[in-house]
Amino acid sequence: MSDDWSEEAQAAARTRHEAEWQEMVMKVRRPEDRAASIEMDLEALWLGVAPGKTSDDFERAVHEPFDFDRVDLDALEEEYDQCLDATGRSLAVWPHVEKPIIIAYGWAYNANLAAAAGEPILAWSHLEKASFWLGYVLCLVSFGDDPDKQKTASDVAKKAAHARNAENRAIKAAAMEWLTAHRHEFRSKEKAAEGLIRIEPIAFRTALRYVNEFDSSSP
Repeated sequence: MSDDWSEEAQAAARTRHEAEWQEMVMKVRRPEDRAASIEMDLEALWLGVAPGKTSDDFERAVHEPFDFDRVDLDALEEEYDQCLDATGRSLAVWPHVEKPIIIAYGWAYNANLAAAAGEPILAWSHLEKASFWLGYVLCLVSFGDDPDKQKTASDVAKKAAHARNAENRAIKAAAMEWLTAHRHEFRSKEKAAEGLIRIEPIAFRTALRYVNEFDSSSP
């Protein structure tokens, strides 16, 4: 390098790089934004199936118990597992349908707490569970009024898993798009994976797998 590559030039380059990086990061949806979206969807679902209930009722029955740490999500999930031999139609009616809504809301609520505590990886982990349960409830509601669709909860779970995988496919597509634009900036696969997890809600091992897949498919 020549003398033109002075400390001042290096500092300017670092500043420009950091500004471009921050601009790119700001375009990525934050976990708390996703959590808020899921919570709003769940409130709308709850109001749609709860007989004669209002938003104030939702606040008291669903939201406030989490504010006061009155809900054990793991215990609630285990309790709900006990009714998996029931048919989809019976699970889709009030009050049975409320329990998975509460579970989904709880995971979104926990994601908000993790995001506020500066733990984005944990927040996205909670959001994966919230998205699964949201998909589960949507599947229940989608055929709950049809007497010809007597499906078991196992069938519902498969549809919910498909909904969750659809979100994962969207994340992978965004990761590949980012790698197309930025893979050349990183000398190693590991560094590229580290860059990827800063903008996508994925674990390092998943990011590294995406980098390997991208590299193997590139000419």
